Order: sequence, then C-alpha cells, then structure tokens
Amino acid sequence: VVITNPETGETYISRAGPQQPGLVNTEEVVQAITGTGGAIRAAFAEESASTDTRIVERDGLEPRDLASTEVDTDFEEVVESARDFADSVNEAEITYRLGDQNSNSYAGTQYEQLTGEDRPAVTGYLPGYGNDLCEQGAACE
Repeated sequence: VVITNPETGETYISRAGPQQPGLVNTEEVVQAITGTGGAIRAAFAEESASTDTRIVERDGLEPRDLASTEVDTDFEEVVESARDFADSVNEAEITYRLGDQNSNSYAGTQYEQLTGEDRPAVTGYLPGYGNDLCEQGAACE
C-alpha cells in the first residue's frame, strides 16, 4: 500500500509477507501453502527505505495500481493509522498462508481501514485479497 501526501510528495509504503520471506526451498514453500511456516509480518517505511522500492528499481518492475483514493484526513493521521495497523498485524501473529491469507489480504484490509471504503474489485487471480485480517485478530477501527 503506497501512501502519498499529494501536497509534498512524501511517500510511505506499508507491506506484508511471510515470516520466512525467502521461499527458496521446497520446505519453505510447503510451509507457506499449509500455514505452518509462521505469521504474516508487516513493515511500514518511508518509500526510500522500503524493500519493495529497492526491488522494483533493481528489477525494473512496474507496480500494479489497483486503486487510487484520496482521503479527507490529515496526512499524519493516515500515516499513524497505517503504522498502527502494521503493528497490530504483527502483534496478532496471524498465520501466513500463500493461497488465502497473505500480503494481498493485508493490502485489501489496510485499504478498507484507511479509506473507509470497500476494497476495489480486481480482475485476474489475486489469492487472499478478499480475506479480512480484522477477522483474524488485527486491530481494526
């Protein structure tokens, strides 16, 4: 989730992934699929410090923009809310499952928390996107 101040351009990235981020061997992949590899781990950082930013730049990737929404809230409040949500996901120790409870679940839930709107409909395969992490123990407003 990319959070940008339209006046200053100040940008933060809120993301999540598996506790074991590598998924480099068969055992780690099986654990991610079955939910035995640990919890979802969230991170919140300025854009320049985000792992995602470095990977996108390094690999020349084009991020997928599912929705752009402007909220009528003080930017610092949005940043605080996003950071609090990331912390609550980490504290809840929500099991990471590759197919249905994952980074897509995190992004969709955080979108709803920050905007007060339903998550946008998506086309194509986006596993876990409809899963609400509030129902799994994340602190939600």
